[in-house]
Order: sequence, then C-alpha cells, then structure tokens
Amino acid sequence: MASEPVTVKRALVTGATGFIGRTLCRYLQQQGIRVRALSRHAASGPWDEQVIAVLGEGALEPGIVRDIDTVIHLAGHAHAVDDTDSARIHQQVTVAGTRELLSILDRRIQRLLFVSSVKALPAAPAGEPDSDYGKARREAEQLVLDLCAQRGTRAIILRLPLVYGPGVKGNLRRMLETIARGRFPPLPEFGNRRSMVHVEDVCVAVLLALRFGASGAAYTLTDGRQYSSREIYLAMRAALGMAPPRWAIPVFIFRLLARAGDAVSALAGRRPGFDSQALEKLAGDAVYDNGPAVADLSFQPRHCLESALPEMVAAWRAGEQR
Repeated sequence: MASEPVTVKRALVTGATGFIGRTLCRYLQQQGIRVRALSRHAASGPWDEQVIAVLGEGALEPGIVRDIDTVIHLAGHAHAVDDTDSARIHQQVTVAGTRELLSILDRRIQRLLFVSSVKALPAAPAGEPDSDYGKARREAEQLVLDLCAQRGTRAIILRLPLVYGPGVKGNLRRMLETIARGRFPPLPEFGNRRSMVHVEDVCVAVLLALRFGASGAAYTLTDGRQYSSREIYLAMRAALGMAPPRWAIPVFIFRLLARAGDAVSALAGRRPGFDSQALEKLAGDAVYDNGPAVADLSFQPRHCLESALPEMVAAWRAGEQR
C-alpha cells in the first residue's frame, strides 16, 4: 500500500463514452476531479473536456495529456470471442493503442491506472491467457507496467470480471432483452459459478486504487458473490415480473448443440450461433478472488446483482422507448 493517500485533480479517461467510462467520469466529477475524456467520436457526457482520437492509428498528440496528473485507461477492443480476425483487431486496438498512449506520457503524469480484464489471467498455473482477447489484455498490462517502471510513474492494474449495472451492454443486455421478449431458453442448473461486479463499485475501486494502490500491483474486483447462470436467469425473470419457468432444457441438449455447432464451424469455416465457446460463456466457471483489493484498498462492494436488476430493467425499458 502507498505510504499515504495521493490526490487526483485532473484525470484523462480513455474509452470515456463506454458503459464503464460514462459512469466513471460522472463519479470522478462528483469527487471534484476535472475530467478530460478521450473517445473516438464527439459526444456529450459527464466530462469537462473532450478529445477526439482513435487509439492505435498513430495520431495522438502530446497535448492530450497537458496539465493531467492521472491517466485512467479504459479503451480497448471489448469483443471477447475469438474468430478469424480477432487476434489482429485485439493487437491493433488494445496493444498498439496502449503503446501509443504510453508514448505521449511524460514524467509529469504521476499515476496511470489500466482497467484490464480477468481474461488476462493465465488459464492454468504457469500458463497464459486462453483467448486472443486475454492475450492482448495481458500484453497491454505488461506494456503499462514496464514503461511506467522505467519512467517512475505509478502504474496500477484493475482486472474486471463481467460488469453489471444500469445501461449495461454486451451479453448481459442481450440476455435481459431476450428473456423479456420470451425468446431465451429456460436454463437448467449447470452448477457453474461466476464472479461479477457492479459498475459503481468499479468506480469506487478506481479511486481507491489510485489513492492507495501499490505501484505495479494488479487487483481483481468482484462483488464478493458467485452466481450460477440459472440464478442470473431467474433473477432477471423476477426483475422483469416474470414467474420462474415450469421446465428447463436438459443440460445434455446444450452439449449436443455445442458439438453440432463445432462441426458446422469446422466444415464451413465460420462460427455458428451456438458452439463450445458459446456454451462455455453460458455454463462455464469464472470465479475470482477480490481478497487483495479488500485488504490493500479497503474495497467493500456495496451491490449485488439482485439489488441492481430493477434499475437495469428500468434503464433497458427507457432505452427501448426512445
């Protein structure tokens, strides 16, 4: 832990227009921090200034970090499923983009926090991440740690599991809207366990890490709970005002469908709608330990999925009515 807390006054946030980015910028402003947002397109939002730039294309101007004391790096390619072009895209956006951002930092930047993913963790002891997404995140983490060590900048990594909260995108949003429309299959109990974290708890942890985190440390965040896919499914149904289903598709049916999808992929050279990767995302384990974040940062998550779902449903319905 840092010997004494540091003060953040002016922060550059990359990926500011994303789900986590917008919530984080709003939280930082509420804490009295001036926020400069970096994003690909012009947009209104909870920031004091906005810079338009595309990471990974070699066009960043050093002035982007003028008068900034802290950089919070969220931007990166978020698609976590491997396909024929995924390695190239992850390398260009996540790795090259991070390298480019680091190239314009100077010694006046006091600290850099990289918001990474639990997918950067090795799939097995002494192994490496098992996806293009995870490998790119891991490589970007190392770039951050190496360069900041050379320059004396405090560098901290936060690794996130699946993040939930109002305005969520990606798989959780698709699951919610598909359940609401009666198109999601009644899930059985796979017996799997998954770690998750609320977006507002992530924002609190970012500032805690910046103030108290040890340079070079990597902290994993969770809400302290473990959820099975069926528990998530039933909680979403309840928040939508839907009763639990009277039946569930047997587990072996999902496995058969995954094998059939793998066969189609091998023959056709493209991924079908459901295969082993999709089954793993639906029914696999993804459990992580937030102990170091609790011990070192005094991180205390305040949310769980069940308490967050009413706001998530309300935000989704409001978006559907626009």
